[in-house]
Order: sequence, then C-alpha cells, then structure tokens
Amino acid sequence: MKKLLIAAGIVLFLLFAMIFRPVSIPTKNNTVEVTGVVEELREGGRFDLVFRFKDDPTRYYVNRGLETTFNLEDARSLMLGKVATIKYIKHWTPLDHKGEVKHIGEVIFDGEILYTEFPEKKGKYQVPN
Repeated sequence: MKKLLIAAGIVLFLLFAMIFRPVSIPTKNNTVEVTGVVEELREGGRFDLVFRFKDDPTRYYVNRGLETTFNLEDARSLMLGKVATIKYIKHWTPLDHKGEVKHIGEVIFDGEILYTEFPEKKGKYQVPN
C-alpha cells in the first residue's frame, strides 16, 4: 500500500510539473512561423489577444497582449483581412494535448515586428526578460 501511494504521488507530481511548466523564451530552434490572413482578433483569457487565421483552426495568443501591448480595436482595424506572420513557441501541455492553442513569441505585420519576446530582437514592443 505504501509503494502504491508513493508511485501515485510521483505520478501526480510529474503531471503537475508538465501542466504548470512555464512557456520557454522563444529561440530560432523552438518556434514555428505561420503566415496567413487574419480572420479574427479577440480577447481571450485574461487580457490575451487571440489570433485566428483563415482556414486554420488553431488559436494563437499574445499573453496579456491587451493589457501591455495592443488595443483590440486598433489591432482589428490594422490587421483584419490582411496577411500577418506569427512565430509561436513549441510547447506541449496536457491541458492542450491536441495543440489547438499556441503562445505567440512574435507578430510581424507589413514587414515590421509589432511584438516580440525574442531577447535578441527589437520590435515596437519588447517583452522584458
């Protein structure tokens, strides 16, 4: 019985560690670039700016983007219906085991970096490390 409780404790600890591990700082090796026509921009979660591209079911989000970086109406008027590029961070968690929600590390629009979490890059908004 004691071994079973220890094993269950270890499994629970590992599960919590996988769920609550922080998203990595973006690098060239841990990001994926996606370009598409911005179909939807909305608030999601707690001040997150959520992107949806045409013909792409994935939701991409800038963590706390509406609190620190973007104004929702300005972002909509600028980007809706136009091509944008995002770089999302490869990150897996059991809470999103299908990979339907991705954390954005960089937003590029009209050849300009609007937002970046890359430490070596500069954009209109740079996330402090």
